[in-house]
Amino acid sequence: MQQIGPHRVFVSERYDREHGADGIVRRLHQEDLGQALSTDPAKKYQRREGGPGIAAVASLVHSLALDEAERAVIAWDFFCGVAFNSVAYCTDAHIKNYSIMLEGSRVRLAPLYDLNTIAPYLDDQLRFGDRGQPPQAAMSVDGEYRFDAMSETGFATEARKLGVDAGRAIDEVRRLRHDMVGAFEDARDTLVALDDETTGFARDVVDGVARIPSLTHP
Repeated sequence: MQQIGPHRVFVSERYDREHGADGIVRRLHQEDLGQALSTDPAKKYQRREGGPGIAAVASLVHSLALDEAERAVIAWDFFCGVAFNSVAYCTDAHIKNYSIMLEGSRVRLAPLYDLNTIAPYLDDQLRFGDRGQPPQAAMSVDGEYRFDAMSETGFATEARKLGVDAGRAIDEVRRLRHDMVGAFEDARDTLVALDDETTGFARDVVDGVARIPSLTHP
């Protein structure tokens, strides 16, 4: 947390920059998956605009000129990203919020970014907005956009498209559901220790996440 003029801001370190021994900062090449799939930026949302979903990403991963083990790592990392965004009720996880890093002949999934849970903004019925809509994902899981209706079977179906073992995928979803609240609590405590002015906001986020019905409480 930093104070910039009258504004209190959260500053994160860029992962697509490299500090050389000569002191020069160099840019590492990154493409979001929308770019990698030649997707019109206006169609980044699968739900609203018919943009790419998990199946399109699976086709991209399978087409990469890499050995099988490298493709498997990318597929697994992407699945874990989708699972996290789904379990944490992150509504803005569209195709451009996943990226790949290109370093010579090496390709890897970039760290996740723009991770924003809608949980603290839901009403008592876990609905959002003036019309009281259930929160939905930007990208479907086996055709389902509603977070509260996503099933282990659906996650397993998407995992198979990516070439990920279904049992391993279900285990990851269960792990996330079990550990999510505790992880948010740890993040809250870390943030508040750095800046006690964030206490109210951090508490609201954790309280919101704790209301997600599929999550286990520590």
